Amino acid sequence: TKIAYYSTVSHRRVSYETEKEDGSSHSTDENRGAQGTFNPANLVSEQAGGVVSQDHRVYEVSEGARLHFIKFETKYIEGCLDFVRGNLVGSREKMAGKVIKATGGGAYKYTKLLQEKLGLSLQLFLREETKQRNIASL
Repeated sequence: TKIAYYSTVSHRRVSYETEKEDGSSHSTDENRGAQGTFNPANLVSEQAGGVVSQDHRVYEVSEGARLHFIKFETKYIEGCLDFVRGNLVGSREKMAGKVIKATGGGAYKYTKLLQEKLGLSLQLFLREETKQRNIASL
């Protein structure tokens, strides 16, 4: 059995061109140590979308989306749904009336269990129907 879920992930990357306080621009390579390594002790502050280090290196911080897939043996479905309910699903009141999309034989077989454990409604699709929709969206 497989389950997919969506999460928000933070990313940090070096901004290679920054501006010194005097207005002149420089590359972050000028500020690397003798070995060209980054020293986390040099981090000083976070400012509007970036982390600034003592040597004026700027790191851009952004958030993005990620889709995760979990594969597990069907005999563990109740434990998996307990995990999902405890860690991924908000309060029952907040989730009331929400619909999740499911496909495959397990979706039909475990509809009642999914509704009881998660308090969500299921919208079931045939596997072939799902494949056709995905191909059409390409």
